Amino acid sequence: MTSDVRNHLKRMGSAELLKMVQLAKKAKANGEWNSESESEDELALDPSLKAQQPSIVRTSLAPRDAPLNSPTVPECLPLPSTQSNDDRWEIVAAQHAEVVQDNADLRRRLLCLEQWKAALEEHLGKKTKIAAKPNCPSSLPDSELKPKELAVSRLVRDLMRTQMYDSVGYIAGKQMPGPGRPALPREDSEKAYFVADWEGTKGSRPNQQLIQHAVRLVRQAHLDLRLERSEKPASGQDDFNKLPADGEESDTEPEEPPLIEPRYQVAWLSTENLMYVGGKIWNSMKQVWTNQSSEASQMRAAYWGSNARRAQRRLARADRLQDGAKDFAKANGIRDIERFSKQMLHMDWMGDLDSCDEDGERNDEWWACITEKAGLTPEQREDRQLPLWEWKRPAWMKEGIWQLYATFNHLRWVGNRAHPISTPSIDLGRESHRRPNPKAPKPWAFMVKEAYLAAHHDFQVCQSIPDDLTEEMMCELGRTNNRFIHEKCLSQV
Repeated sequence: MTSDVRNHLKRMGSAELLKMVQLAKKAKANGEWNSESESEDELALDPSLKAQQPSIVRTSLAPRDAPLNSPTVPECLPLPSTQSNDDRWEIVAAQHAEVVQDNADLRRRLLCLEQWKAALEEHLGKKTKIAAKPNCPSSLPDSELKPKELAVSRLVRDLMRTQMYDSVGYIAGKQMPGPGRPALPREDSEKAYFVADWEGTKGSRPNQQLIQHAVRLVRQAHLDLRLERSEKPASGQDDFNKLPADGEESDTEPEEPPLIEPRYQVAWLSTENLMYVGGKIWNSMKQVWTNQSSEASQMRAAYWGSNARRAQRRLARADRLQDGAKDFAKANGIRDIERFSKQMLHMDWMGDLDSCDEDGERNDEWWACITEKAGLTPEQREDRQLPLWEWKRPAWMKEGIWQLYATFNHLRWVGNRAHPISTPSIDLGRESHRRPNPKAPKPWAFMVKEAYLAAHHDFQVCQSIPDDLTEEMMCELGRTNNRFIHEKCLSQV
């Protein structure tokens, strides 16, 4: 019996065999077979082994002293009919199949969890370590500094920037020196320039030497000598948090008051703080080098700068015309003034405010034309530094709408008591071919020339009518020199 159980353990495993025994116990408790028919060991036997055993019939024994022919000796009676081994095996096999299916589902879930864990570990492994915030005053945002500290912070940045620029021979607005692009020779016979490694990191040896050199010179020039060394000069380290002892004085006294007050020098002129500022300035210098590394990048930077300036002018003009549009709406009985001003004005509909002398260019013909239109005197025309702008109407816009914008500008000027000084802008009758941004609102159909739409089929317009305009008013605004235009804004036909 024991060997059969061991064979069972080898073939099925302890867990599955225990499961079968528990199922058999459950069947026994439910009365599925006679509890006296088989023992616990027999329940654990394989059905094929149990089928080979001879059936045993139990009988009641007679007393020892009873004769053989005594009527008290009972005859051998068969056991009552019980469930067959095949039926019991089918039940156990069905339960075993359920267990196998549960194990398969569990393995699939474990596999999914392992894959998810591996993906999570890979994602977390890519995260860079968060750098600790340096413990120096320059690392604080300007909003957390007091007014005096803010002034000191800007002064320290200027000192470090000037020193680092001078150390590499860089002049603001010129080419950034570096490998393959040497700086101009010094006028004096001082030490040669540092050559920064712009392709490397801030912590590389040449760049660290540049920053440390600037820190050393700034501290020598502006740090009070009484705070320069600690009481332990043998250590070779500066102690910026310890003041000199009473009665201890410096050998030299500054003839002029220091740029930075002594109470701010301990923190703001410390090596840690100046190294932090120097690192920030090095990053900006590297950005200058990157922008100047190729001619294409320089052209892109010039285009972005010029385009950004023009966009800012258009935005400023649209904001200025808002007040004039509101005055126009009040004068013409328009109810929703705010909605009218927003629907009629957008920065992409303002045209362009340009200057042919912008970006270092000179155009004598343009200068003569605009100064004559502006009515300048001959003496004023000689001054080429005099700022003048030319407003260019969008090529797609009707002249009547352009006159309406000029009316808005005139009404704003009349309605405002204060007239801030601004650059004069002159309309020479020329057009700008820049289209509105695709993400900007589409111009109203009554604002666009029919000839322009016929020549540019891809130009998109809004076919509906503004909420506060009538059909008659909309048609009238599209005409040149219509009745809504101020007399000073009429064109001479």
